[in-house]
Amino acid sequence: MAIDYQDLFTNIGKCVKHINLYALYPSLSFDTHFNEIRESFEAQDIVEPIQGLLGDYTSLKQALVSIQESLARIADARLLDRTSILNELDTDLTDRDSIVAELIRQMVSDSESVDASTVTVGTVTAASGNVGTGNVAVTLLMDGVTSPASGVAAHPKYAGVTSELACAETITIVCIADSHTDGLTAGQEQFAIHGEVLNQGPFDYRSEGSGSGPTIQTVDVSTVITNGDFETFTVANTPDSWTLSGTAGTHIFSDATAGNFHRGAKALKFTGNGVVPNISVSQDISDAGLTPLRGYVLSFWMKGSASIADGDVTVQVFNDLSAMGSKTIAAASIPTTWTHYTAFFVTPATTLVSPYVQLLWDAGGGTITNAKSVWFDDVRIAEVPWHGGVGIIASAGGTDFVRGDRFTFTLANNGAGVFQEFTRKWWRAQLPSNTGGTETIADSLAT
Repeated sequence: MAIDYQDLFTNIGKCVKHINLYALYPSLSFDTHFNEIRESFEAQDIVEPIQGLLGDYTSLKQALVSIQESLARIADARLLDRTSILNELDTDLTDRDSIVAELIRQMVSDSESVDASTVTVGTVTAASGNVGTGNVAVTLLMDGVTSPASGVAAHPKYAGVTSELACAETITIVCIADSHTDGLTAGQEQFAIHGEVLNQGPFDYRSEGSGSGPTIQTVDVSTVITNGDFETFTVANTPDSWTLSGTAGTHIFSDATAGNFHRGAKALKFTGNGVVPNISVSQDISDAGLTPLRGYVLSFWMKGSASIADGDVTVQVFNDLSAMGSKTIAAASIPTTWTHYTAFFVTPATTLVSPYVQLLWDAGGGTITNAKSVWFDDVRIAEVPWHGGVGIIASAGGTDFVRGDRFTFTLANNGAGVFQEFTRKWWRAQLPSNTGGTETIADSLAT
């Protein structure tokens, strides 16, 4: 015996079909009907007969929302059927959210999927009046232990999966505590995350929003990497806590020249001599510093000399000899001004084996361009906080953030997955999905 997914989603699909049908009326029809009547009467300056009509239409909208919620509860009851679902999941759990979580686990095991929705993240824009020159970065790569959105429980099967849980809105990240006013360590400022006004229910006919999110700090507060700011060189040109592949003072340097460090007073510099094929530094990471199935960001700032012909830069974090997260900048694309880069990754469920981080400048079998240099600063590995279906991190710049500095970006969700949209709104979860059109559970069951 096994779950008959076609029967299950055929039944649920009939409810979803009419939930979506009724959702069209408040936003498209009723407002049009009311405005047509209102404009006709107002044109004759006769408004008394239509007093209260707006309230009647609003009540009608709310009544349809109640019907949608009733249909959704019928879908819940179908999901909680003892014979066809609970017994097949071999569970004594009977609450809806737990069974949704079990359904996700079983669908993964059975290679079942629904049609995917696609979330699009707009460009992160710094406000024109910002003092701080840091950066904000966003990811859709979910992990297995973090709630990706309000009301959405973490799930091990989300690890490494692209989020489809965001709604269409604008997210704002605002600095709320700094080193000048609040006594925080410079570069470790706090930010509040705000989405648009929180929707009043899953089938609210008004615009959708995620509301206020968590308070976060810059990744510079993380201690996973030691001396990632390259301020400490006890031995000349040898950064403390890092292992060198290359010669200190020939290929690898401490650079305290103004403009050649991003923050603090120093940066790490690699210089090619037209002979060596690669230069690198690496650092072992304590296993205790990384949690299994957790999402992290590898964040770093870098710049290089102009006209580098040979030598791609790769910054990566390894588990044993397998790269978990990696960012490569081709030689021709190495910027000449300090630029922020990120690589988001999720740790494996099993125990990590000798994890380490590496900064590598590699000519790929040739030799690094003679007398050219690249500089690194503020290399961090930090946990990724989430809100509204996206992960958001901030990194300090050469000039510290101050209260009121802010960033914005837009989110869009095409809602292409009919079952996925219902699951996101009502069950506050994400089903296993397929983006290639070969899902096993067709949206036609709900249309």
